[in-house]
Amino acid sequence: MILQTAGSVVRHVGRYSQQSTIAYSSHTADALADVIVREIEFFTELGHDFEWKTYSHDSPPVLVERLRHAGFEIGPPEAVVVASVDTVLGHAAPAFRVERLTDPDQLQDYHSVSSQIWPGGSGTRTAETMRTEPDSIGVYVAYEDENPSEAHAASSWPTVSSAVCGVDACCPSTADGVSIEVW
Repeated sequence: MILQTAGSVVRHVGRYSQQSTIAYSSHTADALADVIVREIEFFTELGHDFEWKTYSHDSPPVLVERLRHAGFEIGPPEAVVVASVDTVLGHAAPAFRVERLTDPDQLQDYHSVSSQIWPGGSGTRTAETMRTEPDSIGVYVAYEDENPSEAHAASSWPTVSSAVCGVDACCPSTADGVSIEVW
C-alpha cells in the first residue's frame, strides 16, 4: 500500500492490487459532498475499488449517512483494539500456536484462512511485500491442533496492523502497538 494524504483524507492506495482504502478523513459538513465526489473520481481514474473506513468519532457526524446517499454499501461495524504485542499474546487462548511466516512461498496456510474472510483475494500484495520489503511486514497464522485456525490470521505493517481474529484469541504484530480488527 502507498500512503497518501490529500487535504483532509488519508488514503492507502493499493500498490500490487486494485484495492484501496480511505483510512481517515475529517471534513466540515459543507465540504463533504465535494470530498466524496473527488475521492470517487480519484479511485475511478485509478481503476481501483475502495473502502471508506469510518469511525464513531469522525467529523462530520453525518459522514456514514452521506456515504450511503452517495451509493456506498455500509458494512457491519468493526471493532479496533490497540494493544502491545505482549498484551495480545498474553490473552491468546493456550490451544493456539501462533507462528510468523517469513517465506512468501509458505503463505498457503495464511491464504486458506484469509480467503474465508476476504473472498477473491489472491494474496499477491502480501507475497510481493514479503519479497520486496521483508522488514516492513509480519505475517502470522494461529494453529489449532497443527491446522491453521479458521478464525485466526494476521498481517501487519510497522505502524498499521490488520488482523483477523476470533473473539477468544488474538494474533501478534511486529509493531510496539497493534491495531486488531475483530470480525
